[in-house]
Amino acid sequence: MSPRNKYGWPAFFAVLILARAQNVTPPVATHQVEPEWGADLSKAYLEDRTPVEMVVDAEGVPYSLKGALPDNVVVALSKWRFQPGKKDGRPAAFGLVIKVPVRRTINPDVERSYGQYGRNPSFLFSKELNDAIKSGAELDAAGAAEVLKSLAAAPENINARATLLAYWANAKLAKTEELRKARLEQIVWLVQNAPESVLWASPLLHINAQGGPLEDPSGYAQVRGLWLQQASSNREDAEMIGHAADFLKIADPEKSLELRMSINKNANPASWLGENLGMAALGVTGLDFERGLPASAAENMPETPFAQKARSSLMSTNDASLLMAGLATVAIAGKSLAKAGHLPGGYAEFCEALLNKAKQVQPATTTSCDPSGALPEGSSGNQPLRIRVGGNVQAANLIKKVQPAYPAEARSRLIQGTVEFTATIGKDGKIGTLTLASGPLALYESARDAVRQWVYKPTLLNGSPVEVVTRIDVAYTLSR
Repeated sequence: MSPRNKYGWPAFFAVLILARAQNVTPPVATHQVEPEWGADLSKAYLEDRTPVEMVVDAEGVPYSLKGALPDNVVVALSKWRFQPGKKDGRPAAFGLVIKVPVRRTINPDVERSYGQYGRNPSFLFSKELNDAIKSGAELDAAGAAEVLKSLAAAPENINARATLLAYWANAKLAKTEELRKARLEQIVWLVQNAPESVLWASPLLHINAQGGPLEDPSGYAQVRGLWLQQASSNREDAEMIGHAADFLKIADPEKSLELRMSINKNANPASWLGENLGMAALGVTGLDFERGLPASAAENMPETPFAQKARSSLMSTNDASLLMAGLATVAIAGKSLAKAGHLPGGYAEFCEALLNKAKQVQPATTTSCDPSGALPEGSSGNQPLRIRVGGNVQAANLIKKVQPAYPAEARSRLIQGTVEFTATIGKDGKIGTLTLASGPLALYESARDAVRQWVYKPTLLNGSPVEVVTRIDVAYTLSR
């Protein structure tokens, strides 16, 4: 095995044997290949460690991968070789989990992507859910009453509930108890009946406990209790606990962090940890419902034990990804709070100190602490830059499909199966980024080369073209 070095692949090699059989000797890596990063990714970059499931065959050759992997990492992993593992003294296939570094070039868009408040969560939603939210923003009182009435017949209609929440967030109404109660009823239903829904990524479901729009301490306490019950009853449901932690992140940052840690012990925590620490360090007390941006904060940065710990943790870390996540959160929150007239005292000093720290770790950092600057594109308004579309739905828009050739080696080895990609399709309908989600390695290059040539009809949202994130499956079946 090659020696470890500052950025070397072996330094991050960690294996978890998924098999539970007795008399097992796991495979041992004898040849590891690092990805070819190119000039841009060899100088100024951020690096995340991504968990990957790898199946190694009985000859010690990687057979398949499952993860979120760019092409250069897939190619490198395909060249790894192992001393074959054994079960009961015989060579056998094994499932392994490894963590591999994935690099991203440092630029303003990538830096902002580390801050939860630099992106519009609409890209997570289906077109139907985005349309439902948009219709709510344009609804009147009579239309809202009709939607509410429809829920009696179809209570599971999440899109209808999203429409109502968007209406209440955008309607020019007084901050009445009636409005708070109506919102609360919908949010309570969702946490009790749909805690796994992707709609929880939307700020429409947030309840401000200490400040900001429609402040509702009692409603927050009620929903907080329901979320903690859900978390206690579903300790292995990472997605649901993540939603609970997200709901608690402003009023209960310490409890939010505790929940996150319970489900992310082996995951890269940079994004959510940086967000948690950044928001707690500033003392944000409320978010707006349209964009999820900070809308209120204490007059001065708080001196609570957790706030002090948050600032200290960010200032003392040398983890570039964590620093970027914290800095992006602090910088974007500062701009939003300044526009709302609630920038806390001490912000400028803390943000500049954090920026200087980030530049010590990664000199290419471009983030600005100027609170008067513009918020990132896509972090405001109802028009997302990118939406998520199901694979079957997007397939109907395919106008140019290059059929992949069946690799001769795979055919001779009787390998068949499906290669799954996550693809970003540009506004022009052409394939942008393409990452492997899962599939046999013997089929990967053939599928990749074909899909890169596919073209789709542009996807329109509110009459304007948007980027699309979708899944693409390429199936290989041997004829009998």
